[in-house]
Amino acid sequence: SSSALYWQEQFKGSLPVLDLPSFQSRPLMQTYNGDSLSYRFPSALLEKAEAFCAAHDLTLFMFLMAGINGLLSRYTGQEDIILGTP
Repeated sequence: SSSALYWQEQFKGSLPVLDLPSFQSRPLMQTYNGDSLSYRFPSALLEKAEAFCAAHDLTLFMFLMAGINGLLSRYTGQEDIILGTP
């Protein structure tokens, strides 16, 4: 499809690697061990985000992904960051 061809053209060549600083070094052998962290945002913040999204014709998902991209850019200093979702 033309959409697939467009993205193949955009991502041809070498892709940027996220250089995220860490407080711990990675183990020599990849283990896939990890942890999770849960956090509940105050409902007032969610209401403001939803109002912003409605005013700018965005989905909450798009809004949150843009926030994650901005956060990664701030922590890494990189401008070319690729985020993907299934």
